Amino acid sequence: MTVRHRLLPAIVALAAVSGTIALLTSLQRPAAASIAELTPPARFAGTVRLNGQQPPPGTQIEARIGTTVCGETQTFAFGGDTRYVIDVHAAASRPGCGVENATVSFVIGGQRANESAPWRNYTLTVLHLSAGSPAQQPIVEVPPLLPVSSAAPPARFAGTLRVNGERPPAGTVVEARIDGVLCGASASIVHEGEAWYVVSVSADDPLTNPGCGREGAEVQFTVGGIAAAQSGTWRNYALTVLHLTAGTSSQPPGAGPPVAPPMQPGIPGAIELPPTPTPRPSPAPIRIPLLARD
Repeated sequence: MTVRHRLLPAIVALAAVSGTIALLTSLQRPAAASIAELTPPARFAGTVRLNGQQPPPGTQIEARIGTTVCGETQTFAFGGDTRYVIDVHAAASRPGCGVENATVSFVIGGQRANESAPWRNYTLTVLHLSAGSPAQQPIVEVPPLLPVSSAAPPARFAGTLRVNGERPPAGTVVEARIDGVLCGASASIVHEGEAWYVVSVSADDPLTNPGCGREGAEVQFTVGGIAAAQSGTWRNYALTVLHLTAGTSSQPPGAGPPVAPPMQPGIPGAIELPPTPTPRPSPAPIRIPLLARD
C-alpha cells in the first residue's frame, strides 16, 4: 500500500467528522451549536470550460439541487487553467439543499453545465465542468431562497499529530490561528494507530471572520493548547497535508508520522487539483465507518 493510499482512508474518515467538530469554533460565540453547524457542506472543485474556452477569472458558478441555489462561487486562475471551488449547503442549513446522494447541477456564467454529481459531504469531489457549445442549454433563473454568503471557501489542513513525542488521545483540540485570530478548530481521531486531524480555516470576511484566511497568510496551530512546531500557508484551492508536533520530541526512532505524499513543486504542503482538458467526474469515494474513540 502506498503512502497516498494510507493517508486517504484516514482523511476521508476525518472529513466525515470535521463538520461535527466545527462546533468548536463556537468558542467565539456563547450560543450552543445548531444542527446546521453539525452538518458540513459538500465540496466540489475542478477546472472550468465555457464554449470550449477557459472563462475569465470571476465567472459566476452556481450549484443547484432541483431549483434551489445551494452554493455560489467565482472562478479563479491557477497553474495556467481556470478553476473553481464551491461548497454546497446541506438541507439542515438551507432548506431544499443537500442530502445524501442528491443530484447537484451547476451553472457557469448563466449556462447549464453538462456535468452533475451526487451530494456527499464526507469527501472532496473533483468534477471538471463544461458548458455551452456543443451542448448549450438555456436555463430559467431562480433566485436563491436564502442569502448566499460571498465569503470564499476555507482552506483545509490534515495530517497526523504528536504531543511530547506521543500520540495524543482522540478528541485533542487542534486550533488554527492567523495573526492571533482563531480561524478554525477541530478535534483529533485515532485511526490505524495514528492520531489524525482535519481542520477548515475560514477565509477573511469582514462580517463573519475578520482577519482570517487570505492567499499566502501564515497559519499557526496549537495541539491540546501547545503551540505546534509547524505552520502552514493559507490556500483554499488544495488540501494541505501538514503533520503537526507540539511540546518536546522524545519519540523513538521510526515512530514518527508517515511521510506526506509528494507535493506540488513550488507549493510546499499542497496537493494541487490535477488539470485536464477533458471533463470527468472523480472516482467513487471511499467511505469508512467512524472509529470508536479512545
